[in-house]
Amino acid sequence: MEHINGFKAAVAAVLGGLTALWGWFGWLVLAWLLCMALDYGTGTAAALRAGEWSSKVARDGLWHKLGAVVAVLVAAILDGVIGLILANIPALELPFRYEVFASVLVLVWYIMTELGSIVENVGALGAPVPAWLRKAIAALESGKIVVFGGGTGNPIFSTDTASALRALEISADAMFKATMVDGVYDKDPHKYADAVRYDTLTFTRVLDERLAVMDSTAATLCRDNGLPILVFDLGKPENIAKACEGEMVGTLVKE
Repeated sequence: MEHINGFKAAVAAVLGGLTALWGWFGWLVLAWLLCMALDYGTGTAAALRAGEWSSKVARDGLWHKLGAVVAVLVAAILDGVIGLILANIPALELPFRYEVFASVLVLVWYIMTELGSIVENVGALGAPVPAWLRKAIAALESGKIVVFGGGTGNPIFSTDTASALRALEISADAMFKATMVDGVYDKDPHKYADAVRYDTLTFTRVLDERLAVMDSTAATLCRDNGLPILVFDLGKPENIAKACEGEMVGTLVKE
């Protein structure tokens, strides 16, 4: 959930800056209102389909939407105050006229939240959303650990590629690759006593030097999508917990 919120905050900040410069505010308001209407409509339909609709639930939904409207209005007032303050500072000259920013951040955040809710509602209505993906996202958002099994169903692709695909589909922070050695070496440490272990590597070097990390398709997928890989020794079970806690174990591969 923390990763998802971080992504939403980043998108909101970027769109907030672009809107302040190029004036998309009206379109964002329309998009938000449309998303709220769609969310309320699909949510009502999903509740009716499940036999869980009630007037109380409907009223609670409307109060929730009203609270979002109040939050946007407060942000708009804040924008007005900020603009007034900036306009009355004699020594300050901005390269653009400040009109909106805080309200855009709130709007984009709500739009992304509404879109996620709409997808869940559509899935509840029986739309063909992959069951494994719906369950995985729900479990991740609730703080549970999700275990994936199996390959891609294609004979040419390895389980490394399957792991990379699943990690990217759920927006994972990193991919862990547990092996029989404690990291990536310049040559096989089981055969050569002078093999050197790397603490960090780039994907470009891994691919150029054909280092034994994973197959090139999986490595390219991770490189192109900014997904780091941590290679460590599976023979020490505590390494998994250490890696999750941010401790440096094995070799970190990133661009």
